[in-house]
Amino acid sequence: MKSRTLNELRQTRDAVYTPPVSHDRRLRARKEGRSYLVLDAEGLPEVTCDDVQCILDVRPGLNGEEVLSHFDGGADSMSLPDGGCIRLVPRMKRK
Repeated sequence: MKSRTLNELRQTRDAVYTPPVSHDRRLRARKEGRSYLVLDAEGLPEVTCDDVQCILDVRPGLNGEEVLSHFDGGADSMSLPDGGCIRLVPRMKRK
């Protein structure tokens, strides 16, 4: 059996086809957005915004990375220690 060179191994790896993401899926991903809604203990809205920095301005005791990782895990709400919660609101972006 002949040993292959690094160039031959690279060419074999490059020959494996990976299909590109469809055009419709890319457009849909660009149009989909998410917004955060902060509710107090009584369920009344305090603030809603697209950026986590707004949440940190209202609730300075929270960690921005912790909030983002919580919602990236697929959760739709996050309970706060004072009885309030943060909800993820999916939305469609305008242009």
